[in-house]
Amino acid sequence: MFLGALFFAAPALAHPVPFSYLDVHVDRNMINVTLVAHVFDVAHELRVEPPELLLDPSVLGALNGAVTALFQSRLHIASGGRALEGGIWSAPEALADRQSIQVRLQYQTGNAPGVVTLNAKLFPYDPAHQTFVNFYEGATLTSQTILDANNPQLDYFVGSRQGTLAVMRKFVPAGIYHILIGPDHLLFLVGLLLLGGSLRRLLLVATAFTAALVRETGVALAPGVGFGSDGEGYIRVCFASTEATISEAMARLVKFVMTNRG
Repeated sequence: MFLGALFFAAPALAHPVPFSYLDVHVDRNMINVTLVAHVFDVAHELRVEPPELLLDPSVLGALNGAVTALFQSRLHIASGGRALEGGIWSAPEALADRQSIQVRLQYQTGNAPGVVTLNAKLFPYDPAHQTFVNFYEGATLTSQTILDANNPQLDYFVGSRQGTLAVMRKFVPAGIYHILIGPDHLLFLVGLLLLGGSLRRLLLVATAFTAALVRETGVALAPGVGFGSDGEGYIRVCFASTEATISEAMARLVKFVMTNRG
């Protein structure tokens, strides 16, 4: 059998293009995923040498179960906090021009998801490996981000009523907690009230933009006036996060501003 020609030995070094790609299509009652991974990474995990053997349809076909089991153990998706099980996996397909393997996955969600949680620790043997993720709603690309060894998970909030509710459930309690533990935040609110504003007006002035931003993009900001009068007309951005998360937040912010500018 041709499998006897396979030499099982792990490659010694990671390859110079340590990337995988995930396209996640979120529909009303369904999530479709396309995963593309380099043969070098898959061959390392399955101990196939040389990696190019996986581009041979007969070899790849014989390892169908092993490839599927590998990705099933490394890729996890939840809808509305509920882990999705029983997905339909396609047979692995060789992409010779990309030196890669492609698989497709489909989940029935049962109802329209508000938030999709993606956890992808695809190739932990390589600490430099990154997974580029695209989210689509219908035919529209709505979000792009990067997952890596330090940040293997993300929440994607769908642009729907369910998504808005999911954003509020996550960020409103977090925002209240953030205000309550920050004396400067409390003093700022008290100062505005002492200047003669009503609580209702205070809430409208301080949160109109940021509330709309959270609702539509999932990005939480704070009004710049927390730094005094020089901060009026500005927003406050927290950089206590990863570069990938900050880049994704900035991309969403730009899209929000460009869409809603007068």
